[in-house]
Amino acid sequence: MEIKSNKVENKGGINFTLQDISNPVFNIIINNNDLEFKQFLKSNINDINNIQSLLERALQKSNNEEHLAILNKRLEETKAIQRQIHNNFSFKQNEYFTGRDEILTKIDETFKTGQSIALTQVIEGLGGVGKSEIAKEYAFRHSNEYDCMWWINAEKETSIIGAYTDFAYKRGIIDQEEKDTEIIIESVKNWMQQPDHNKWLFIFDNAEKESALEKYLPAQSLKDNRHILITTRYTRYAISKEIGATSIPVDVFEKEEATNFLTKRTRLPKDKYSEELAKELGYLALALEYAAAYILVHKRSYEQYLEQYKQEQMELLKEDYSIDEKLKPVYITWNISIEKLGKEEESAARQLFNLCAFFAPDNIRDNWFAEAADVLPPLL
Repeated sequence: MEIKSNKVENKGGINFTLQDISNPVFNIIINNNDLEFKQFLKSNINDINNIQSLLERALQKSNNEEHLAILNKRLEETKAIQRQIHNNFSFKQNEYFTGRDEILTKIDETFKTGQSIALTQVIEGLGGVGKSEIAKEYAFRHSNEYDCMWWINAEKETSIIGAYTDFAYKRGIIDQEEKDTEIIIESVKNWMQQPDHNKWLFIFDNAEKESALEKYLPAQSLKDNRHILITTRYTRYAISKEIGATSIPVDVFEKEEATNFLTKRTRLPKDKYSEELAKELGYLALALEYAAAYILVHKRSYEQYLEQYKQEQMELLKEDYSIDEKLKPVYITWNISIEKLGKEEESAARQLFNLCAFFAPDNIRDNWFAEAADVLPPLL
């Protein structure tokens, strides 16, 4: 994009100095042509901060009501696009996030003392201890330190490629007609290593194999806020030289953290049963979330849920299930919630729930079910 310093005066009386952009671009901004402006934004995605600054200055200088309305609309459109390229989060900050201050501080301090282009940290631990939530909380708390944050489901290579493709398209790195995955991956890695792209955070969630990530990570050694955060259940990441990972182990909640989470999530005061329930659940974050949500929605007391949990626990002992002892609280609390949906042959909710299990957890579209109505079970 051409960078000039011009003084522009239009028919509406806007009069200000353009420091970031040339006259033709200014005309695109003020002309009431939504499609043209959106196409302009997409074509100049890397200069979107300059465009936003221009619009903000124009709003300060304008005394024309018609143009003020147009400029406000353009500014909102620009901010919307900016949010899309700043992060791809499909989730909001967890208002019930509790504790973990020491871990969050360690992540922050390690990043700030790192020297490589992509200081890679691995949050590792048992499934259900809250690794993903810690990564999310770090991202939200430090969002103002990054120009771009990208969340990547790293459980399968197809989802990694999908996230990289989405990133490359939205940032305008490649043409949307490009489908070659190798070109897409290399274009994103190249973007990571550009001198002016030095404030980004990529989060690889639930990574299965370290070798699967190697080709997605940048190799060039540079400084600044280029950060990669990985969550995984596998401790072998801790000794991985290939990705230069700094390991941060995560365990279950401390007793006080667990009971504090329960009271915050259920909105019920702490009592002896809340402490006993937290202990029964092994202070495991995911099991505590399932239990707390059930208590809140179905208006149970800690004592009532604890009794129900123990009954379900006894039923589990009668079955010949091979379940990791540490994960039994997750299984039991999950089963209590599922049973509330009713039997599959009698419950549309249970059938819909089972059907959704075949999809990835995010962005399940309701129109898919409408389009497949002819082949769905009668209750759906």
